[in-house]
Amino acid sequence: MSRFLSNSSIFLRVGSDNALKVLFKVIFPYLLGLWQYVIRYLDNYLNINLIKKLCQPLTYFTKTLLSIYQVFREISRYIYNIFVVK
Repeated sequence: MSRFLSNSSIFLRVGSDNALKVLFKVIFPYLLGLWQYVIRYLDNYLNINLIKKLCQPLTYFTKTLLSIYQVFREISRYIYNIFVVK
């Protein structure tokens, strides 16, 4: 794991590596999970049609962001396997 973190600077050399690692590995998934929890709470417990209609586009946007994050994670795993694990 430490070899991956030391070699990941090849792919994330934009300003501060540590800030980008924290953003993509900790903060981004946490915020997406929190937003999905809020939407799920609104859907299950409040059951207000107006809130559902207002939140539906944001839910699709959140799912799109989550998909982009998952693609980024899979690409980084693939690159890790190519360059680090030989």
